[in-house]
Amino acid sequence: MCARCLEPVVEDVSRTFDLFYAPLPKDAKPKEDQLKDDDTEIGFYVGEGLFLADVIKEQVLLALPLKVICQSDCRGLCPNCGANLNHEECRCETHATDPRMALSRASSRTGSRNNSFPRAHKPI
Repeated sequence: MCARCLEPVVEDVSRTFDLFYAPLPKDAKPKEDQLKDDDTEIGFYVGEGLFLADVIKEQVLLALPLKVICQSDCRGLCPNCGANLNHEECRCETHATDPRMALSRASSRTGSRNNSFPRAHKPI
């Protein structure tokens, strides 16, 4: 699904990875040491076999992009009416104002730096 317009997207997922597993040595005791680089490249298992579904799922998820878009120039959805801007123009007001900025715009039109606060007068 496109992150901008929510249209379906077909994405090829391709990734190569190596998995190295070995049976856990029978004399291995759990110890709390720091991992060495060699220890991160091999996984150990107990028993007669491996269940790889979780490992494969993890690798597929790592191969997926964080944000998928349908095309590089996707215009997305209008934040006001939700129209898909790739297929239609929205009918929203073109100069939608943020009420938090109304005070700033009013003072910039009058040319004053700060019209909203009274000026302090010096006592005579």
